[in-house]
Amino acid sequence: MAKCVTLVISFLLVTSIMLIPSLQKVSSDGLFEETLPPASIGARVASLYTKISPPLLTSDAMQNAFFQLRLFDSNTGNNITDVNYFLTISKGDEVLFRELFYSKKGPLTLKFQPNEGPISIFGTTEPFLGGWTSDTGDITIAGPVLSEGGLYHFAIEIFGIDNVRNIFQPENAPRFDSYLSIGDVHATNLTYGNKVYNSTLISYYDKVQNFTFEPENLKVRWEMPFNWNVSRIKANNIFVHEEIWFPKPSPFANQSYSGEVNDIPLPTKMLMIDATNSSKDVVHFMIPKDGIISLAENVNRNGSDTSGLMKFELKPGGNLSGNGSMMNMNSSSMSF
Repeated sequence: MAKCVTLVISFLLVTSIMLIPSLQKVSSDGLFEETLPPASIGARVASLYTKISPPLLTSDAMQNAFFQLRLFDSNTGNNITDVNYFLTISKGDEVLFRELFYSKKGPLTLKFQPNEGPISIFGTTEPFLGGWTSDTGDITIAGPVLSEGGLYHFAIEIFGIDNVRNIFQPENAPRFDSYLSIGDVHATNLTYGNKVYNSTLISYYDKVQNFTFEPENLKVRWEMPFNWNVSRIKANNIFVHEEIWFPKPSPFANQSYSGEVNDIPLPTKMLMIDATNSSKDVVHFMIPKDGIISLAENVNRNGSDTSGLMKFELKPGGNLSGNGSMMNMNSSSMSF
């Protein structure tokens, strides 16, 4: 992975046919796949599809992790060909990976083999700009990337399309920002009385932190990193999903439940319980964009957004009961 970004940009400035697009910056947040909003390139309207897999990270699934990109004409659905993708992958404040890729047919699949060693890319390089490429559009990357659950930021700049020599001026290169999540599985034991009960918490947004259990009131708490900036939330497609499993029989199952986020009680429509499994109850926090905006406004109003955390609390009692079904989400009724 020896190519230098500065050299690539300099090469763009002196050797290319310049294209000037009219493209806005678009993004998503907290999903595992996304079709980003369309943007215009001359007379065409283009969209970018992104997908990260697996949705849940286990030791077996880790070896099959991949990231897909597909730039396509929004009106026809046809792939846009000869695409140069400049990709930066980061998690939190850490940049994990940055490279240029070229796909003759347009779609690109990056297959990751997580390990602790330096990053290695298995492919050939396209001779004009030097982007990594392959005949199939699949490229394997070994190294410490997509090796744990959580929220990943994929910053994608489109350096060129249609012909390998047709490239954009660097300051006008279309940019897409996709925040995609790999579910973090957190197994834990809940000790109550003289018994130990196995429980599992899954965060589909970011990595679980500081899980605690209070046996005196059967209350569980946990946290995950979260940026409470209201403008950022409004600008993104965003959804938060957490779930926790309680074994049957146990003191935790077959209960009614209530939940809070950052000390703010959640409406029952954001809490769901699936009691259809004979071996466990599964309680879901399902918070759509409207609900997250309302939470963020409350958190910012209370001055408690400085921690950079979303803090969950679940306890017995309340109006949510195990009725054996998952309620439908109605985002128009998610305000507090």
